[in-house]
Amino acid sequence: MNEFCYWTEKELDDIFNDLDVLPGAVLGRLVSFHVQGSVDTANFVKPSLEDIQDSASRLGALCVNRQGQFCTNPKEGFVALSHVWSQGLGADDDNRGLHKSLLKQVFDKVERLGVR
Repeated sequence: MNEFCYWTEKELDDIFNDLDVLPGAVLGRLVSFHVQGSVDTANFVKPSLEDIQDSASRLGALCVNRQGQFCTNPKEGFVALSHVWSQGLGADDDNRGLHKSLLKQVFDKVERLGVR
């Protein structure tokens, strides 16, 4: 439900009621990404300062692969995913980065579209 984090449940219900569906039917099916597994430091990915500086100096896209490895402008290309670390995917409040299980869930979804 992170996608609707600024909406109240009443606002969502009002909109979904206009869609001619049973009350609660749509809201109950909205599934976002959820952390799975332990939340110890080893289960988070975060670019290093060097990764960020390299991306900025090259004016390139800082990319991450399924394994959590970062690089700038990979030669095989990349797909851009717009998100907000602190709310969109539920990044860690302790600034440890993105939980590996969330990264896996993102790749599971985009790979269905032919993206590696």
